[in-house]
Amino acid sequence: MNELPPPDKPYSCEGVMKRLRDGNDMYCRRLKAKTTKFSDKDYLLATDPPKQEPYAAILSCADSRVIPEHAFWAGEGELFVCRNAGNISPPTTIASLEYAVEHLGVPVIVVMGHEVCGAVQATLDLVNKHQNLGDNLNEMAAYILPAVNQPKARNIKSAVIRNANISAEGLTRRSDLLKEKVESGKLFICAAYFHLSAPSPGKVDWLGDCTCPKLDD
Repeated sequence: MNELPPPDKPYSCEGVMKRLRDGNDMYCRRLKAKTTKFSDKDYLLATDPPKQEPYAAILSCADSRVIPEHAFWAGEGELFVCRNAGNISPPTTIASLEYAVEHLGVPVIVVMGHEVCGAVQATLDLVNKHQNLGDNLNEMAAYILPAVNQPKARNIKSAVIRNANISAEGLTRRSDLLKEKVESGKLFICAAYFHLSAPSPGKVDWLGDCTCPKLDD
């Protein structure tokens, strides 16, 4: 499947970010050309699977239309993916990302929100319509509330973008390990927004200051 190989080892921030951008460009070109069908063999484990060596960790929404391996044109073993409704960062998700960074050597974490996110919309409804979502969904919404409790973020797109940025910023605030890795230059964290519909289906927008300090755009 993969015309784009992983970045060169040892993985670097700039190499990984370039590979992610190139992968998304490839995916968007394939979408436009209607040649994105993936065969079963693309994601079947080898009889003797290689050592896990992902070059990036992706925290994305659990929405079934958002598939990071497709969005970045990546193959088996290339991405360490954490998914939950609303791409939030509760302790268990942060622990998973810490594992990816500390034990797998991942140099880049991308927090990726997406167009018309249902979890963000549910949180907007909670605020605007005073709806009770139930104990578990209310707990989920608590992570998203800071993104919707802003006058300028009371529409779905603005709220999704703000939520992705807040989730990304919160990783270093709530993890000493991730903070130390960022401060030492061993880790780069950024936020992104995935388009589902025309005119840019499949496109990943990079949010805020999402250029690795060493990456020459």
